[in-house]
Amino acid sequence: MKIRYLLFLLFIQNLLHAQIFTAISDSPFENVRRGDVEFADVDNDGDDDVLIVGMNTGFDHVARLYINEGNAKYTLQDDSVFIGTVAGDISSADVDNDGDIDVLVTGALRTGGVSTNLYMNDGFGNFTKDTKNNFEQITMSSTAFGDMDGDGDPDLIMMGQNQDQESSTSLYFNDGSGVFELRSSTTIVDGSSGGVVFCDVDGDGDLDIILNANLIEKGQKLYFNDGSGNFIRDENSIFESVWEGYIGCEDVDGDGDLDVLLSGILGYPIELYINDGSGKFEVKTEQPFNLPGILSFKFLDFDNDGDQDILFIGGRNGSTSATAALYENNGSGSFEEVTLSGIDPLVNGALDISDVDGDGDMDVMVTGRNQSFVLMTQLYLNSTISTSTKETKELNDKHLVFPNPSGINTLNIIYHAKMNTLAEFSVCDITSKSISVEKKQVHVGDNTISIDISSLKSGQYILNIQEGNFLTNKKFIKL
Repeated sequence: MKIRYLLFLLFIQNLLHAQIFTAISDSPFENVRRGDVEFADVDNDGDDDVLIVGMNTGFDHVARLYINEGNAKYTLQDDSVFIGTVAGDISSADVDNDGDIDVLVTGALRTGGVSTNLYMNDGFGNFTKDTKNNFEQITMSSTAFGDMDGDGDPDLIMMGQNQDQESSTSLYFNDGSGVFELRSSTTIVDGSSGGVVFCDVDGDGDLDIILNANLIEKGQKLYFNDGSGNFIRDENSIFESVWEGYIGCEDVDGDGDLDVLLSGILGYPIELYINDGSGKFEVKTEQPFNLPGILSFKFLDFDNDGDQDILFIGGRNGSTSATAALYENNGSGSFEEVTLSGIDPLVNGALDISDVDGDGDMDVMVTGRNQSFVLMTQLYLNSTISTSTKETKELNDKHLVFPNPSGINTLNIIYHAKMNTLAEFSVCDITSKSISVEKKQVHVGDNTISIDISSLKSGQYILNIQEGNFLTNKKFIKL
């Protein structure tokens, strides 16, 4: 009995420490590099669709919009009006306050020009190119939407190289209907080939700006907002001077304020700065980020433990080594590399995160060129599994699968139904390939359901529950 128990524990440990992300095969995504990727629910159906731009294998500059049909099943929107770019950026926001997500795309065109286009959404994922605004055309760019002046609508900052090959940084203020006014700023420097983010670093309720780029004055720039969209440069900023950089803001140490992560070259490649709450920072020493080249990254809580982890991939053309590195946060802002992330190393890369299959954890999409010089666009589903032996739900838990892991021939589900109907309970493997389907009558409220899993081999599985147009997912382990 003791040996069986130890083998059981070893099996659970191996499953729970398998690779974090699983690549989805047979996907419709076009392979690109030197582009960008952006998740957003453009058709308002409750799951995130994805827009991808970049250079394909034929050296064409492409833009592809893929609609999520549910459970991470994507189809290409054939009649998309988006114009393909490289060396650009995608940002999204509801700029005209009509309840749907609009999209801004910048970058270089195949014809040799540069481009900035705003695309307006009709609420169903159908876009038309905006003709009301006259944005500066830029490439080697970074853009961000945010309410700079506190009037409740998303304004815009754009940084990049314009058609005259001059570095530029522009502030555009929204009138609430999606019409933007350019306002000059004597304090914010012009830049390109870097990053710009909005981030309330001093906790006063307005959006400050952090900018890094290929500047005449090299270095990071921090600008404090006075609440009305007027910005004052922080002359005491300690941010390291880097070029070709990326920026991220998250509360990595759980103290309620936003810390800053910077990556780039010509300085320390990756540096984490801890905020004291007033916008004053100090460098977090003894971090493990010993990675080569120019690195794009995203904060994400991949293990659902309540703190922000970090995923790096190889970034712009200056990258010399293909990279993919996942770091787990211990909750206090110290990080340790996760060796089995499952994500392929890339250069010329871009990434974004979303819970594309609705199972409560963050999935990842990346684009770029791998170590074999092959272009790729890859969706990875998060394989993290929440275990449970309880038979009652917490107040904030709508659905429960137990026991998980399961060593018996049935899987029990406490399911909170929205209607009286016949619901479909289907089991898939970790790549979403269907294995079995059972239909069960459910009523409004909590239902206790049991399904047969006797034919399943030991491993990880996904339970999909379809109730009318509503789809939810839970992961479980069969012992």
